[in-house]
Amino acid sequence: MSVDMTVRDADEDHPREIRRAACNSPGSSRCIVQRRWRAMGTDAHLVVVGTTAGTTNDGRQALESLADAAVDRISELEARWSRFLPSSEISVLNRDGWAAVSPETFALIDRAIAAWRETGGRFDPLQLRQLQQLGYDRPFDRLDRPFDRLRHPAVPDRPAPEERADDVGAPVDSLPTGCAGIVLDPYSRTVVLPGAPADATTGPTPMFDPGGIGKGFAADLVVEELLAAGAAGALVNLGGDLRVEGVPPAGCGWVIEIGEDAWSKEPPAVLELERGGVATSTPLRRRWAEGAHHLLDPATGRPAEHGPALVTAIAGEAWWAEAAATALAVGGRPGANAASGAPRRLANVATLTVDFDGTMALTGGFERFARRLSDAAVVAATQEDGGKR
Repeated sequence: MSVDMTVRDADEDHPREIRRAACNSPGSSRCIVQRRWRAMGTDAHLVVVGTTAGTTNDGRQALESLADAAVDRISELEARWSRFLPSSEISVLNRDGWAAVSPETFALIDRAIAAWRETGGRFDPLQLRQLQQLGYDRPFDRLDRPFDRLRHPAVPDRPAPEERADDVGAPVDSLPTGCAGIVLDPYSRTVVLPGAPADATTGPTPMFDPGGIGKGFAADLVVEELLAAGAAGALVNLGGDLRVEGVPPAGCGWVIEIGEDAWSKEPPAVLELERGGVATSTPLRRRWAEGAHHLLDPATGRPAEHGPALVTAIAGEAWWAEAAATALAVGGRPGANAASGAPRRLANVATLTVDFDGTMALTGGFERFARRLSDAAVVAATQEDGGKR
């Protein structure tokens, strides 16, 4: 029997489901085509599944063609959205303060605004200028001092604020944040950033950073396009922002291991989903100096200081999973956010949170999607369930 959890998308009335796998026809023949490569500044993984017809030579060739087209599609989206390519639509938007954009870019920015609204501003895509001022002004692998805490031999306690201040560098300029001032015209597909055009009196305008939500939305788009083109199932994983849908490679569901765990020798959770999006956000990745990481607190424009070490979120689509994980990684655990007035939708997201001391917390029924939980996660699930396990 499957366990369903419905999450409504911010921009539509119809619910999207996250569904734990139910075993209907585990014995059917399946053909699997995979691709692994670098895209959008991260490791990319694609899985395309065909059923009985896909096991023939012609069927396998069709799957290979679908996989090649999906890789090309992700490259196309990267060319539109990369902030490091001067000719991308995002770069033009940030340079000029406005741009006429493609349908995909318009939909991405529309979702980013929805994510900002639904997280009460904890997710804010207009912090690129602050991120650049902190030193993240080129592709991450070209930064002078990459510092990856998850690959460090030990994960020390979170440093005190006074220990971080000197490492981050000069104070960040005070800039307006929030998406309320973005103007979207669906007829001409034009986007105008807040305060554009900038001049000597208004100062610099905020800049849009597609970041993780771009990876999540790219995964959503490509998986949906693969199924529409005839794939029986598909997975797209862009650096941990992933979407699954349809027939899995084997068994009853898509088996997803939640990243590296710097606190133990086992992953905190292994998920099994029939469909949905999963994203993990952590300040322990993409660090280029002690105290400098890519998760900025919209309230300060500086690296977040009070969030957990890792948040994994499950949602109906990857773009919302990414936005929720980022918002909670910046602002703390869902329960704490709910107590401080966070939007109900954010407080009810299915999440796994790991603090800097290794303490885990599960919310929103996260354990229902788990094929296996680590011992620490089981304890957390029991506490969340009121000790009923």
